[in-house]
Amino acid sequence: MILRKKIRYGAFALFFIGLAMIYAIFDPALTNIFPSCPFRSLTGFLCPGCGSQRALHHLLNLQIQTAYSYNPLLIISLPYVMAGAFLDRSPVSSKKLKNLRQFLIGKNAILVILFIITSFWILRNL
Repeated sequence: MILRKKIRYGAFALFFIGLAMIYAIFDPALTNIFPSCPFRSLTGFLCPGCGSQRALHHLLNLQIQTAYSYNPLLIISLPYVMAGAFLDRSPVSSKKLKNLRQFLIGKNAILVILFIITSFWILRNL
């Protein structure tokens, strides 16, 4: 059972490393192997995720300022996402850690995140 779990995590890690290598090597602005945004194709407006592929490419090539120019919300949210992933999988079960987990990924946090994403979506199209 434990071996299967390790194999599954290893396969996941290899998949994401391979995907990161593809994004690091190929610039989504210059190649056609990456999908385009269906929302932008249909409406002509930017969605909250528009520019994320190009931002990821530049971030993986350590061009943080260029990555930020493509999608600032993605770059700003990365520390939050990494903290949430760590807290969600943390084996430590102290009361302070549970409170922090609730604060960062609880019901109220979801509503705040929804407000931030919606505001970003509207403001980038004005």
